[in-house]
Amino acid sequence: MYYFNENPMSSKFEQNLEKYADVIIKVGLNLQPGQRLLIGPPIFAIRGVSLELAPLVRLIAKKAYQAGARLVDVNWDDE
Repeated sequence: MYYFNENPMSSKFEQNLEKYADVIIKVGLNLQPGQRLLIGPPIFAIRGVSLELAPLVRLIAKKAYQAGARLVDVNWDDE
C-alpha cells in the first residue's frame, strides 16, 4: 500500500543506492577496520566531488564507518 506522497521508485532507488555503496566499500575498496578513506575526484582533477553526488557519497561514508573506518574525509566542490 502506498501513501499519497510516497514514490515507490524513490525508495527502490534508495535501496539500490545503499547496496551499491556497500559493494563499493566491501568489494571495490576492500576497506579494512582502522583504515582512512578519502573521497574525492581523480588525482588530475582540480575540483572536488560534485554536490549532485551527495546522496551516494553520504551512503559510502556511512558504510565505511560501519566497516570500521577510522576517518572518512570528502573533498567537496560547491561551485
